[in-house]
Amino acid sequence: MKFSILIDMLFDLLSKRKITAAYLAEKYDISPRTVYRYVELLSAKLPLSIKRGRNGGICLSDAYRLPVGFMSADEYAAAIEALVSAYARQPDPRFLEAKRKLSAQVKTEKQTLVVTGEAGAFYVEDSLPGSSEKIRVLEACLRNNCLAEINHLIDGEVRADYIEPHALLLCKGIWYTYAFSHETRDFQLFVLGNITAIIQTDTPFRRRSFEWSDVACLSKNETTVSVRLLIREQAVPRLRASLGAETLQCVGGKWFAELSLPNNETAVKIVLGFGNAVEVLTPLSLREKVRSAVKDLVKIYS
Repeated sequence: MKFSILIDMLFDLLSKRKITAAYLAEKYDISPRTVYRYVELLSAKLPLSIKRGRNGGICLSDAYRLPVGFMSADEYAAAIEALVSAYARQPDPRFLEAKRKLSAQVKTEKQTLVVTGEAGAFYVEDSLPGSSEKIRVLEACLRNNCLAEINHLIDGEVRADYIEPHALLLCKGIWYTYAFSHETRDFQLFVLGNITAIIQTDTPFRRRSFEWSDVACLSKNETTVSVRLLIREQAVPRLRASLGAETLQCVGGKWFAELSLPNNETAVKIVLGFGNAVEVLTPLSLREKVRSAVKDLVKIYS
């Protein structure tokens, strides 16, 4: 009974982000004291806070999401199908609500973060050589709806083009612009590193409609893997800043992080980027790949 209430409370918090102890006490026919005891149990794993006063309640950080890969796609489908069957046998609204929450989680895992920049509240400091000036010019073209004249490499050959920049993307450490090409008469992704020259023109263009799902093609069909890291204590402040405080936890005096990474070589590059600050505990397959990559680096620099 306690476990089922805890799970239900978790999905309530994921859905509403703020609920009151009185609401939970009435919903589960338990005392407020028991509610707070359950909240204390959840707090061991979740970034929860309790706000007092008229508009207070039990709050879950807006930044928190269930880890990607919490269940596999097949497990989600099986759970949703089971809830539909259960509702057919016994039309309990709780089955439909649980189905809705699981379906919402599936959609969340499929989404790619898209930041339009329309609020004008984003600042990017790019330390990689060759990108900063291109980003500055493209941002100006985006803001003023002006054509950009570029030279870019295609199969080792430099080609000239006029493009209508519609978006800037940073994916796995590589900058791209999604632009309408006057040469191909279609949208395409341009790698900023392959642009050898760029000039902002005075020629205006009218923005064309496009779907973000077309832009975010770099991560389509990418599977993830749940990774557990041991973090060296002196590196905790730096890793907290880069991974997010909600991913870190201290157990028995040791610091750990649990996160989802792409289930490919990108995960190895990300882990190597942390240097000696972390140690991969699971999965063992990733641990072995990192070990192999480190051996190859030692051979190069020995």
